[in-house]
Amino acid sequence: MPISSSNKNMKKVNGSILFLAALLITIFGTSGCDQTTTNVLDTETVKDTVLKYKDFIGENPNAEADMKVVSDFVNACVNEDTIKAKSLLDANYLGFGPSINDSATALEEINAWKENYKIHSARKVSFITQTYRVLVGDRKGDWVSLMGDYSCTLNEKKMKMPFQLTARLLNGKIVGAITYWDKKYLSETLGYNLL
Repeated sequence: MPISSSNKNMKKVNGSILFLAALLITIFGTSGCDQTTTNVLDTETVKDTVLKYKDFIGENPNAEADMKVVSDFVNACVNEDTIKAKSLLDANYLGFGPSINDSATALEEINAWKENYKIHSARKVSFITQTYRVLVGDRKGDWVSLMGDYSCTLNEKKMKMPFQLTARLLNGKIVGAITYWDKKYLSETLGYNLL
């Protein structure tokens, strides 16, 4: 799942939506983006009401703290600090990505990184973060999005892979996350031909 580390020279983006696609996925999932009759909204939303941005999205009152939690988690994963990484995940954490059928519990997430440490060397990450609060629907809550690049040497090949992570936080812990990266690019970089 994760891939990230803060670059002190990169700007934090707070409040504005940088990743429109991530936002739409966060709000609507894969069910489409029909503004008038979305099936992911709870009873707070009246059917056939046209909703505007401010009806869905607000400021995260824990913006700096939440962005730090997610940034610290990604940095801990990349820098082999699995104890810290695990401490930032909720006991019921569930992560998804890059494909819809890929999922991991907190323990599975940490174990996957431990396996990565065996084959990834010269790991580096840089990213920017932003945060927002979803006000209605089944994705209601505080979210942090990261967009960045993960680089490492794998099978003696240097690679740099863009990624996007969107994490939901509750009480200072990451309760869930969705991470996207290009599996095809990774496979081709490693010399595999996909048919």
